[in-house]
Amino acid sequence: MPAELRIYQIAAGLMEEFVSLFDDEVAPARRANGFEVIGPWIQEDENQFVWIAGYDGELSWDEAVQRYYERVAGATGPVPGPDGAHRVRRDPNARQEVRPERLRRARP
Repeated sequence: MPAELRIYQIAAGLMEEFVSLFDDEVAPARRANGFEVIGPWIQEDENQFVWIAGYDGELSWDEAVQRYYERVAGATGPVPGPDGAHRVRRDPNARQEVRPERLRRARP
């Protein structure tokens, strides 16, 4: 299954808002469009939110991602996110050290 590691650097004090947005909007929208949501985890000492998006459907990865953004953003513009969050890495081939012992589940 193709998968993409997604790491977001979250501004101080906004982690819970970001987790709520992810749980309430992002994860359900991804699942509704055929993606698997793996994780998420929080790396507290780095104030990072980490998750993996997987897709094993009939479309190619790029086609599935394009369809997702077209459906979610539609005529309303870019997919919303809380102020103070930005994605650190989106390259599916990128390697970044994420130490499991420093992670905790975003929602137990």
